[in-house]
Amino acid sequence: MSNPTSPTARAGGRHSWLEIVESQVQALKHGSVAITVRDGRVIEVETCVSVRLDTSSSRKPKN
Repeated sequence: MSNPTSPTARAGGRHSWLEIVESQVQALKHGSVAITVRDGRVIEVETCVSVRLDTSSSRKPKN
């Protein structure tokens, strides 16, 4: 699942890519943030959220 972030208007016109990455990382509990670079410029920041399922309660101890 990706969560594309569209930069919002600011004084300079856009967030810097670093601000976007920082915001996405802070919002994650488990997942990843990918940065796409073309010709030395960051052109895309993509977030993938992972949902961890608690499987410890469904496992029975081995005897």
